[in-house]
Amino acid sequence: LIFSVGLGSVYIAPLEVIRIFLSRLPLNLIRDWQETSEIILFDIRLPRTLLIVLTGAALGGSGASYQGLFRNPLADPYLIGIASGAGLGAVIAMSIEFPTTLIGLLTVTIAAFVGAMITVAFVYNIARVGKGAQVTTLILAGVAVGSFATAITTFLMLRSQEQLRRAIGWLLGGFALGGWLPVIALLPYIIIGLTVLILFARPLNVLQFGDDQAGQMGLNVERVKMIVIVAASLTTAAAVAFSGIIGFVGLVTPHVIRLVWGPDYRKLIPLSIIGGAAMLLLTRISYCVFRYAIRNTKYAIRNMLTLTSLSLHYGSRTILRDINLKLSRGEVLALVGPNGVGKSTLIKIACGGLKPTHGDAVVDGVSLQRLSPEERARRVAVVSQALRLPEAFTVFDTGTHRVFRFARQRNRSRQKNRLRRNGAHLHHRTCRTKSRRIKWRRTTASANRPRADSSRAHFING
Repeated sequence: LIFSVGLGSVYIAPLEVIRIFLSRLPLNLIRDWQETSEIILFDIRLPRTLLIVLTGAALGGSGASYQGLFRNPLADPYLIGIASGAGLGAVIAMSIEFPTTLIGLLTVTIAAFVGAMITVAFVYNIARVGKGAQVTTLILAGVAVGSFATAITTFLMLRSQEQLRRAIGWLLGGFALGGWLPVIALLPYIIIGLTVLILFARPLNVLQFGDDQAGQMGLNVERVKMIVIVAASLTTAAAVAFSGIIGFVGLVTPHVIRLVWGPDYRKLIPLSIIGGAAMLLLTRISYCVFRYAIRNTKYAIRNMLTLTSLSLHYGSRTILRDINLKLSRGEVLALVGPNGVGKSTLIKIACGGLKPTHGDAVVDGVSLQRLSPEERARRVAVVSQALRLPEAFTVFDTGTHRVFRFARQRNRSRQKNRLRRNGAHLHHRTCRTKSRRIKWRRTTASANRPRADSSRAHFING
């Protein structure tokens, strides 16, 4: 849990996460972390992580209960049409111009929950033949009603083209809802539903002998079926309403637990609750690690320049505070302002010439503070306002000697070709001439870097 809340676009170390948590207790801790880290942790990461835990627990416990109730290894929380009903309710809310929120919750969330519960009630009433509902009839009714609801959902999605993308995003599932309200709204349903399922673990063990044998053993089969269906459906509907349709967890987790700890539902249901939460948490952690690995590979599509929470202090004087910036390849940024506001200081930090008090400057996915001066010179080109260029040097000499240690590593003809491509075709001219054009060629040549690709950040300070 601690590792999960620290992962994201802004990484927070586990030790810092623990210290931020402890700061909410009456302890005398030195607050040496950034305020933005605390805001991200408590307002975004922690509620989202708890929502993931609650959703995984709901799906894991409901899946194990349905597999025991229907005595079917392929049963999952969506077997009797909960997913289809929730999807239909959500799409109806998107298609009709309802208010965005109702009693503090999104209208789509409320509509999804209501649609799921109505579908379950409809399926149970259809499956009741005589005095009770047979397992096979419940499954067939669930499949039939679910298919009908899916057909209506597809029709509404095709009819409302402007809401198609939003509907598909909801149906795919996710945890985009932020803040504590979804967690607080979901918590009572999860606690009540999972508590009932745990209490009915022993009757589910008895049901494995079959309905007739269980009835002869003194079990009220229809009462157990109805209570388990209501509790599992309530839990699943609440989870689906807030997170969309998330598969695999409710189907696979009980089987994994069953292989390790056996088929006793007194152990299976509680461990499936824990396993479902752990599986979704591990899925999020794996996604964050995989995304980080992809962003740091050679072929990743990155922002050329990223400044994250940059701050600089000279003693008690604040020069820069909480500067955030993202620039992609081909974008140009101009810093305009009066003297003394920190423009040159920001450029120095962005090119690695000055270490910030807080934050980091990243060029092409790599932090400049982790690079050696030579490697930083390969990645960043800087043209200073007061750049001194020896008059006897040609444009070509300026471009090849600007970066120390690299002049001998490149073939001269290849360097000349690059200068021509960069517009410095008058590479044989010196700066003794008064031509402003030649002087500009030499200035741009000074920013030329001997690197095979063009992944360079250019800064012109003037």
